[in-house]
This record gives sequence, C-alpha cells and structure tokens, in this order.
Amino acid sequence: MTLSLHPPNSSYQAYDYKALGMLADRIVIMAYEYNPQTVKKPEPIDKVTAAVREAKKMVPKEKLVPGIMTAYKTPQTLLAKVGVAKRESLNGIAIWRLGINSAPVWNMLRSAIKTRY
Repeated sequence: MTLSLHPPNSSYQAYDYKALGMLADRIVIMAYEYNPQTVKKPEPIDKVTAAVREAKKMVPKEKLVPGIMTAYKTPQTLLAKVGVAKRESLNGIAIWRLGINSAPVWNMLRSAIKTRY
C-alpha cells in the first residue's frame, strides 16, 4: 500500500507517520505547496529537506519517497529536490502532474534519475 501524506513539518499535522509507516509499503511525502499563496514558486529546499529528515525519524527511509510538484519549476529547482532524495538515500521520487512538464524538465529528470531495479 502506498500513502501520500502532507509533510510532517507542514501546518497539517493530522498524520501519525510512525503508525502509518508500519502499515504502508511506501509513503509519499507531498513536499509541495507549503503555502497555498505561493503555489507558483518553488518550495524552499530547506523545508523539503527538513520534511524528509523528520519523516526518517518515524519511518524507515526505504519506505519514503518525496513527492515533487513539477508545475512552475525549472530544471534547476527540480534537480535540487531530486538531490534531497539522493542525499537522504531515499527510494526515488514521486512526481505530481506529469502532463504539464516541458522538454527541459523531462531531459533533466532523465539524466538525474537512475533506475535501481
């Protein structure tokens, strides 16, 4: 079972990551839209990193995947989010809204992500 949850460091604190982590095969940390007023701006990388690190305290890292929204992002801002997943030794990324990506974004994702299976 895969669950998509708001980040543990967001204003929405309703999820028990530890309990859900015992049940789920995978948890997608929806690391986007921290502030609905700034939805057209990239998420602060420090908040994404903090969300992942906080989740890792409650759930095995093998089960965690950061969710990345690709709308309004440049290849550079997306690469920063992919970098968080790599630095924190997570099991890949999840992408929200696949159909809206530009060619440069797809090219960056292809070059940055390597299949481990």
